[in-house]
Amino acid sequence: MKSIKYIIMAAAVGLSLSSCMNGDDSMFNDDWKDINSSVAPYGNNNITEENVITIAELKANATYAAAISGNKYEKITDDVKIKGRIVGNDLGGNIYKQIVVQDATGGIIVGINKAGLCGYLAEGQEILISLKDLYIGGYGGMAQIGSPYNGGIGRMAESIWMNHFKLVGDIDASQIKPIEFTANSVGNESLVGKLVVLKNVTFKNADGKKTLKDGAPSGSNYFNQELDGFPNSVVVRTSNYADFAAMKLPYDTVKKEKVPIDIVGVLSMFIDNNGNKTLQIMIRKTNDIAVAGSVEAGDGSGSDTPDTPAADAQGDGTLENPFNAAAAVQYASSLAADTKSDKEFYIKGKVSSIATDKNGKAQNFDSGYGNATFFISDDGSTVSTQFQVFRALYLGNKKYESGDILKEGDEVVVYGKVINYKGNTPETVQGEAYLYSLNGKTE
Repeated sequence: MKSIKYIIMAAAVGLSLSSCMNGDDSMFNDDWKDINSSVAPYGNNNITEENVITIAELKANATYAAAISGNKYEKITDDVKIKGRIVGNDLGGNIYKQIVVQDATGGIIVGINKAGLCGYLAEGQEILISLKDLYIGGYGGMAQIGSPYNGGIGRMAESIWMNHFKLVGDIDASQIKPIEFTANSVGNESLVGKLVVLKNVTFKNADGKKTLKDGAPSGSNYFNQELDGFPNSVVVRTSNYADFAAMKLPYDTVKKEKVPIDIVGVLSMFIDNNGNKTLQIMIRKTNDIAVAGSVEAGDGSGSDTPDTPAADAQGDGTLENPFNAAAAVQYASSLAADTKSDKEFYIKGKVSSIATDKNGKAQNFDSGYGNATFFISDDGSTVSTQFQVFRALYLGNKKYESGDILKEGDEVVVYGKVINYKGNTPETVQGEAYLYSLNGKTE
């Protein structure tokens, strides 16, 4: 069974990374194992499970603790290892060139100078990391394993990383159930670096218009949103490049009230030069924002996948019986990573949110390319199952040219091929889909 697993994983990695590698196979060891073997074809399978310490023990080492708090770095000279599960990666674009590893005692960031890490470092994968000759340090007081960079800690080259980790067992996301984080948890720094859930919360700025990106700018290309019931030192932090950055803050436009939700994310920390500490919730993927009460909290074991009540998949993709958003997500998710569907489908729904530009302004269409990116759901809300229409053309398969063409709540039928982008984002194929109808109008 393991050989089958690694054949599938190797194929997925090849598909998800081929477009960005440009033929560069530096991510793999020179002694690549035949994919028919029973060991993983990446990493260092010679690492043994000896001298394993906990993440809490690693961070508590006096020398390392000083480097972390001082935003410096220290070389790890002891032959020690840590073992945990991956609870965060670059799957949704909000965590960049990093993975987050957690055990029962704590969590830590591992910086790797390579994109597309989710292709072989999946959430729920248990991992053994040999720390000797790697570096540990702090960025804003947040512990990270990596390499020296500008006097502090940065990302290590992937060629170094490949010699320092080993995949252990099968991927099992059920082992990384999030820990509940409340306003009373603010002083508990043992949770920093771990997967947490904030239950039944609302965004302070939710008004039916603002998106995750419409928060206070923070650093380069990041935005912070505050939450009701929490101090302003606790924020949801979103990258401008995250797949879900354009999602609206949950709000009921009919009742004119904020919608309570459960939020799952990695808890990170940043301490500025004045000693001000900010706790940052780093959402990993779209379904980390779930219906209130749907996420079961735990102590670090269990499932990390929000059990969001999803709409029933309906339709067969024909004009007479188009896919709804749930059916489109279901079908595209069944495809191999980055594999286009072999035919076009009709998909019907209401516009739930529209992509925004880097300034957070709704971008009804891209004037440079004449296409638009938006999300649809059955009822037009952002808490229902959503499907992404990615860079689709206008009515009649023509380019968008001008005007406020799309708005939230519009009923649309989209026609085109779908894809499971990078194996984790079901969407229409760029440039191979268009609006078949807009509020009943066709062209």
